[in-house]
Amino acid sequence: MIFWIIALFMLVLAVMCVLLPLARSPRMQERDTSSLSVYKDQLADIELRIKKGRGNREALEQERAEVARRLIKLGQTKGAHGLPQKSSPTLVKIASLGALVLLPALTLGVYAGIGSPGIPDQPLSARADGKLEDKSIGEMVQMAEGHLKKNPDDSRGWKVLANVYGRTNRAADRARALEQIIRLEGRSPQVLVELGEALTAANAGIVSDRAARLLEEALKAQPSNIKAQVLMANAAEQEGQFSLALARWETLAANGPDDERWQSLASGRIAQLRTRLAQESGPQPDAEQVAAAQSLSSDDRQAMIATMVDGLSERLASAPDDIDGWERLMRSRMVLKQSDKAKQAYETAQTHFPRGSENRTRLDQLAQQLGLTEGVTN
Repeated sequence: MIFWIIALFMLVLAVMCVLLPLARSPRMQERDTSSLSVYKDQLADIELRIKKGRGNREALEQERAEVARRLIKLGQTKGAHGLPQKSSPTLVKIASLGALVLLPALTLGVYAGIGSPGIPDQPLSARADGKLEDKSIGEMVQMAEGHLKKNPDDSRGWKVLANVYGRTNRAADRARALEQIIRLEGRSPQVLVELGEALTAANAGIVSDRAARLLEEALKAQPSNIKAQVLMANAAEQEGQFSLALARWETLAANGPDDERWQSLASGRIAQLRTRLAQESGPQPDAEQVAAAQSLSSDDRQAMIATMVDGLSERLASAPDDIDGWERLMRSRMVLKQSDKAKQAYETAQTHFPRGSENRTRLDQLAQQLGLTEGVTN
């Protein structure tokens, strides 16, 4: 609406600029003609006086120059012959009609054809100049989301939105944006790892089965991806597979960046995992076992994990007071989809911890989280 008010004002101004010269009355034109004749007579008289030497020549020259200046000024609005141009009433009417009707009609017609009258007003934030990094997070999110609603196949836009979601800790939204990038650009290892990381962050730091599959796919194409290796080591530890987690961290320490902070982190994780494994019987994995674990296929690795879990179950038969071991055994059985064996481990563990004790409470809480309490007598 504001645009049309401004456009109307400018149109009226343009029309007035055309009509005002046409509005001069014949009386004004006659007055101009009379003034012109007077100046010409004065100029002729001065020329005659100078020619005959009447009066001070210098003063006459100055007077002639002043009269000539006035004559020239008056003649700027006159015709080519120095006379006022009298417009005929018919021409004045035609020109006025053109200014009042034809000029606005032509202007509106051209604008409707090549302009954009249907585009709605935009908020100031949408029209503001400036680079993307100079805008606030809220503005970037609003701009990216609005653009992608209209252009869902803009992969560059999805990348921008994914980065913004990452900066604002919106992990689930970031995962959704990364899925769109994969849809448009294919399954590159880097985007697969980022998606696995986003899904893990959205799942309270727990590496889900889907995230693990994405990370494994990325590692097949890019085995040196540090972020994927770290997440997979964390996944193994979360599932109670401490030997596998230790093997992965030792590989990371050997092949990772030669950075003091990184090496300190890797050394700390290795020390923690060795402490956990020290509670279990059996030797620590050597370099050959570590290499073998890294090169196993998914099925072979699963078989190795099952063997490790069976070994843990056998050890607990001779060390039944290890509450951490029982918890690892229950989790590992569930990861292997052996819910019956997980429930059996829970029932066996109950016999070693008296009701009301701290260890029994830990055991019962874990069993409830894993869905093992149904049909079990406490």
